[in-house]
Amino acid sequence: MTGWHYGGNDVDFDKDIDVDIDVDVDLDTDIDFKKDYDADIDIDADADVDGNSSSFQAEVEAFGKDTIVEVDAVVLTIQDELSSVYLSGLSATD
Repeated sequence: MTGWHYGGNDVDFDKDIDVDIDVDVDLDTDIDFKKDYDADIDIDADADVDGNSSSFQAEVEAFGKDTIVEVDAVVLTIQDELSSVYLSGLSATD
């Protein structure tokens, strides 16, 4: 062995660690959202329905401080075979 050496090869090590962790996490987020939408839609439909038809009307509203509104819609039409409407809505407030 090279270098300075004192005593034997045994090493005793004792260490006490006292850790106090205080964490304050703020996950609140304020979001200001504004959407202006002006739709100018002109539909000229000429349908002579003789068979299957599907229609729906839905309204989902949430009022209050913390709100969420979600609407999912699926419309499937296959000529001379199928007319289907699937609609799900979620409205929440806290």
